[in-house]
Parts: sequence; C-alpha cells; structure tokens
Amino acid sequence: KNLLYGLVATTVSGGFAMQNIGTVFENAPDDVKKQVDNVTNGCSFVTTVLSDLLDEMAEALEESGVKCTVDELTAMVNNGRLPPKAKEKWKLVIDQFGHRGVGELD
Repeated sequence: KNLLYGLVATTVSGGFAMQNIGTVFENAPDDVKKQVDNVTNGCSFVTTVLSDLLDEMAEALEESGVKCTVDELTAMVNNGRLPPKAKEKWKLVIDQFGHRGVGELD
C-alpha cells in the first residue's frame, strides 16, 4: 500500500511538472516544441507503464497476504520468494525495465 501511495504522489507531481513544461515552452520555436513533446511523452509512458505494473504487483502481494518492509520485499525479490502472481508482475517489470535495479524502485 505504501508503494502505491508513493507512486500516486510521484505520478501527480510528474503530471504537474509536464504541464508546467508545456506552459514554459508554449511560445518556443516549433523545433524546440517538438523536442519538449518527445521528452514529456517518453517520460509519461515509462512512468505510467512502470507505475501500473508495480501497482499490480502490490495488489498481488496484498491478495496473497504478504505484509513486509521494503527490505523484506527486496530480499523476497532477490531470493525468488515472491508469491506466483507477484513474481509474474515482477518478471514483466524486469522484462520491460530491466536496466533498473530492485533497490532503485522505491
């Protein structure tokens, strides 16, 4: 649940940041606007997909009755002891965002 709360806060703040960026560059030349669009669109996709997958993993942990600290969750991931549904969601995270480490996902 705490993971979900953290993701919601960062997603909302990211949305406000993207909105502010659009306003700042509203009168910029077209080539600059295009670059801003590329950056903000790329960020929102990664954030949305990654957040959704982590949310689904958190739900899978709750459904299986797992209650743990961040350190305990990290150990479960590192030792392959996640419940099956959560393990499936984690595999999707690694397949799509494998360049990130377990400790990087807070």
